[in-house]
Parts: sequence; structure tokens; C-alpha cells
Amino acid sequence: MAKKNIKSKDYKIGFSNIQKKNGINFWRFFFSGINSVSKESETFFIEFELLNPSLSPDKPFFSDLNKPFSPNDLQAALIGDINSLENKKKEKSSYCVLRIGKLGQKSKQLCQYFAWNDASFSFRPFEIKIGNKLINEYQLSGFINVDEQDSIENPTLYPDYGYSNWNLEYYIQESTVLGYKDDKFRWFPFGKKTIFSGKLNFNGIDYVIDPKGHEGYIERFYGNAFINKWVHINCSEIISLITGKRITDSSFCIHGVFGKKLTFLGNLENISISLFADKLKHSYDCVFDCTQMPGNENAKEQLLHWSLSFNDKKWIIDIDVFCKVSELINKIYTNSEDSTTGLNILEGGTGFGEIKFYKQNKKSIEQIEHAKISKVICEYGNIDSLI
Repeated sequence: MAKKNIKSKDYKIGFSNIQKKNGINFWRFFFSGINSVSKESETFFIEFELLNPSLSPDKPFFSDLNKPFSPNDLQAALIGDINSLENKKKEKSSYCVLRIGKLGQKSKQLCQYFAWNDASFSFRPFEIKIGNKLINEYQLSGFINVDEQDSIENPTLYPDYGYSNWNLEYYIQESTVLGYKDDKFRWFPFGKKTIFSGKLNFNGIDYVIDPKGHEGYIERFYGNAFINKWVHINCSEIISLITGKRITDSSFCIHGVFGKKLTFLGNLENISISLFADKLKHSYDCVFDCTQMPGNENAKEQLLHWSLSFNDKKWIIDIDVFCKVSELINKIYTNSEDSTTGLNILEGGTGFGEIKFYKQNKKSIEQIEHAKISKVICEYGNIDSLI
């Protein structure tokens, strides 16, 4: 991680006692690789999450609500054993987990779980080690193998099976420790624009992570629970529909929902725009929705549509993102406070659409850019019941 770009130590601080016992911490890395067989670019993610880690420091603990129902569970339900269910509701899962996944066609995610004491942490310099897996200021490396039987027996914990190994380096081109902060949550894209390089193998296919290709993205989220509704967009592939040329050094990311708003952080046409959901002094309007497009009977062509609009006294930003439903992956994150609920997210890495960018003058509106966007990371989700 480029130290000169980071003015705050937030990305590498330790964890408070509250976060260790009742909290969520996770880092997310997104990048693209060139398939050695098809020569096409595909999008990947690596995540490292801590969930109430010190509640079970020596062994990963999963609430029974995260496990398949046993015959005893079914028998208890039939005879109306309310106390048994209530006791399960009080249980809190406790683990560390590393996930690696591919987004797009034939999307897949692989998960491996650890206990708090399996991992070692250093924050000066920033480094996390878990067995053969390493996350530090400039490098990601490791190996993961998920057995098919594990996925069959517990698809909640192991949604897919397979193997992957990776050895990547990264350099942060554009960073920020600003995003959103309140008493419950903290989110910031400390690698808002990041260059990745190296090699990755995913289920037997080699990928080259080309630093000249699609820029990557890194963020961190932590808090005592997940936000109730989750919307995330990030993109750096922007081509002007006015000039036909790629707009270099431009990117944007959107995250929320915080209260009733989304945070927008972008650099468009060398104009930096930041709209913070937690900053009352900078008033702006924010309208957004995520819906499935009607009218297409072919399941493979059905689309999910993110529509977002931001405007303040100076700027108007309208964004439309589409992603094939067949290319979305479903992720479920267990909540830290209540094992009966989890954050259920649909995530895509092949989003496409348009962004329109206007400047408001006193008596007129000037269009600054109308551009095509592609390779968009797009997410939408809610807190749902797991039972």
C-alpha cells in the first residue's frame, strides 16, 4: 500500500474490544485478469472478513442457524420447542474468512474459514497472515481449496467448490480515507483507484493480471453490524460518447445506504466531486433504485437495472447501470448482532450503462460529459432473515 497516499491510519489500526467481541471488519479487493484460454478480461474479488472473532478465538464457531437442519432440529420444531429456537437466536457466529471469487459468466466464490488465533496481524506496517495467505501494503498471495463434499453438505458456508492460487502486487494510484462514518459504521475506499499485477489460477485456468488493463479497487468496511440496505457501484472504464475516446484518470464509486443517502466519490474530466452522506453542511439530493427489467422471457438476457441520480447546487450526475441476472453472484454475510439475519447481496462485475454529468449555472444547465461505462462492479442487497 502506498504510504505516501494515506494520511490516516484508519486502514491499518487494530480492533477495539467491542469490534473483537461484537463486530464486523472486512477488506475487499477487486481486479481484472486476462484468461489464458479465451484471452478475455474477467473480474475477480478477494475478501478478508472478521466476524465477532474473539468470541471463539481458537476455533471457528457457526451458529446452528448457519448449518443445515438436523433431524433433532426438525423434531424440536414439530413438538413446538420454542426454547430451543430462542437459544439458537442468541448464538453469535465467530470466525475469520477469506473469499476469492470470479464475477460474470459462470461466477463462483470459494471460502475458507479460520479462527482469530489462526491469523497474525501487524499494523505498522500493515500485514495479515493466515497460514499460506498474505495481505499486506503491496501484496496479496495465497492458496485455497474447497472440497466438493463440503459444498454439498453445507452450501451456506461453502457456496461453491474448487481451488485457486494467486500472487499479486498492487499500487494505489488514488486513495481516500473519507467515505462515511458514524457511531455504528465506517466505510472508505482507501484504494479508490488501484493498479494490480501478477498471476492467478482459478479452477485450473491461468490469468495474467495486467497493470495496463482495467484499474482495480479496494475498500474497507467495519462496524457493529451491517447497514440494512446495501448499494455499491464502482467503475473506472469510462468512454466518452461525445468524443469516442476513453476518459483517462477518471473513476467513481458509490456506497450506502447510510440513512437515506448514498456517498458519491468521483473524479470526472479532472473534476473531483465528493458527496458525503454524513456531511450535513454539503446538502444534496440523492435518488436511487434497483429493479429487474421487464419484458425479456429469455432468462439469460434478463437485466437488473441500477438507476442513480445526485444533484447539489453545482452538479447533476445521472447514472444507469445494467447487469445480466445470469451473471450475478449471490453473497450472504451473517450479521454480527443477530445470527437469525444476514446481508443478502446480488453482485456483478460485468455491469454496463451510461453516466451523464452536468454543471448547473445560474440560469442554465451545461452538459460536461455523456459517457459509456463498462466493467462496473454493481451490488444491491438487504438484511434478510436466515430462517
